[in-house]
Formats: sequence, C-alpha cells, structure tokens
Amino acid sequence: MKKRLILHIGQPKSATTSIQSFLKNNRGALLEQGVLYPESGLQYQAHHCLGTFFSGGPVDWIKPLDPDAVKAALLAEIGAVDCHTVVMSSESLFYPRVDPALARRYFAEFDVRVFMTLRRQDEWLESALRDNIKTGHVNGTDHLARAATLVSSVDYEAQINKWVPVFGDDSMILTTFEPGGNREPVEQRFLDSIGAVFQPEMHVEPTQNDRLNRDCLEYVGLLRARRRISAKYFTFFGILAEYSKQHKDPEEYRYVLPPDFRAGVMADNAQKNARIARKYFNRDDGVLFRQEPDAQQAPWAPYPGLSRAAAVRIGEYLADQLYRQLEACQAIA
Repeated sequence: MKKRLILHIGQPKSATTSIQSFLKNNRGALLEQGVLYPESGLQYQAHHCLGTFFSGGPVDWIKPLDPDAVKAALLAEIGAVDCHTVVMSSESLFYPRVDPALARRYFAEFDVRVFMTLRRQDEWLESALRDNIKTGHVNGTDHLARAATLVSSVDYEAQINKWVPVFGDDSMILTTFEPGGNREPVEQRFLDSIGAVFQPEMHVEPTQNDRLNRDCLEYVGLLRARRRISAKYFTFFGILAEYSKQHKDPEEYRYVLPPDFRAGVMADNAQKNARIARKYFNRDDGVLFRQEPDAQQAPWAPYPGLSRAAAVRIGEYLADQLYRQLEACQAIA
C-alpha cells in the first residue's frame, strides 16, 4: 500500500509559516502518531526546494538542491521510521508557474493529498502587497498597479482546477484562514484536517504580529537594497514591528488598498467562492468566508507620505534598539 503524502501548498499569508514551524518543532510527537515531517529538503522550516523542482526553473529566494538527491534522502528517511503519512510543505507550490504534473511524477510512489488553505481575497491582497513592499518585490508608490498583478493569484477556483485534473477531486483538502474568526489554533485545525491529533503538550510558537504601520512601510520602501529577505532584514523588520505596535495607524490608514478596489475583487470572485463553498465545504448557502468584508464600511484615506519628523523618530528608535541588542550580546559574551 502506498504511503499517504500531504502536500501542503499554502496559500501564502495564511499562517503557512506557523504551521511549518509547528510541524518542524513537533517532529517527534507527530512521528509517534505515524506522521513524518521530513528533514530532507528543508530550507528553514519548509520544503521550499519543491517550488523549484516543479516549476522548471530556479526561484531567487530558494536554495538550489538536486531533485534526485532530495528524493533519495526522502525515501531513505521514510524507510528508517514507522510512518503512514508524510507531510511536505511550501507556499512556493502555490505559484502560477508550478506544474502539478511534475509533482505527480516526482511523488509517484505516494498517495498524494493536496492541502490548500484559502484566505479572503481582499485581506490576502492587502497582506501580500504589504509583504511585497517590505521585502523589496515592489518599489515606488504605485501600489494599485502591483496589486493588479496579484489579482490572478486569488482566483481560487482556477488554482484548484489546476491541481484537480492531475490528482483528482478526492485528493483536495481545503480549509479557510480567517484571522480572529476561528476559535482553535491553526496548528490544531491543520492536524484535524489530516487525521492527526493535536496534543496539549505540543509546542506552539507565540503568534507574532509583524505588521508595519504605514510610516514604517514607507521607510522600508526607501531602502536601497531591492531584495530584503535575509536574516539581517528580519531583525530589522522585527524592530519596526515593535515600533508599529507603539505607533498604530489611524483607522483611515489601516489599508493600503482603497475600499472600491477591495470590494471589486470580492465581487469578481463571489460566484467562484460560492461554487467552492458548495463543492468542497458542503455549504448549501455558498458562503466560503464567514467574516464579512469591511471594504465599504471601514474608513479610508490616501496615505499622505512619510514626514521628515516621522522618519527621524523611526531612525532614533532603530538606533536605540540595535544598541540595546548589542549591549545584550556583549553581556552574554
């Protein structure tokens, strides 16, 4: 009998990193249940190399690995333990360039289940755009133009229909991610969905709010480096996130994207979402996301730009926090 392989493909910005960290941190406890989260192919806490294996070319932020070597190491790792289920995860598999047929050939020895988490389209676009600005994928201030290039990513029916012909309807495991709307932790919901048991003693990392306020987001966008994805910048972003908690945006600056854009995206996807809800969630009412969009109700105003005074405050805060970190390192040494 083939072993079951859960291929967790994202969606990005839907607590994917939290789930990956949880799976990596609890490998021993999960293996006791017959669930293996392999070390083979790991980059950080996820199997990002799969995104290059199945897309026919390199991805700049993913470490290049040899597909045959990873496959051999994976099979050896599985053979050395007692497991019935293997979980591999990377949000890079959600990208349009990924070819599911390549994934099927690569995992021919397994009974594959494709796990996909969906986030409400307007909220995902806002989160993804902010992340693009922060990490340097988008430069300048024409944020609507960048958001328009991301709209195709939230056609979830098209994404599902790309995988179904290759693996079949029965292979799809779909959940939704609605921050603040689900009572149980996302880690528990993931295990429930794959038939594993969440145990109270399992380690769950505290939820980190890395959202930057508009001034910090603008400040980061002024940096000369165009690819801000290294550990150096993660430290930098962490400090700015703390600053943002202390200097929250006025409500009208909460969203980068204006309400008419967000409402339009939801309207364009309404019928597709309803079909997904009925087919994959057995919801006769056709409601995929329980939390109602606030695109038309929330106050919104164009962000006026980063003032010199705000830039100075951010710079002073950065200098102070970096010096504190240096003092702490020197004290340990």
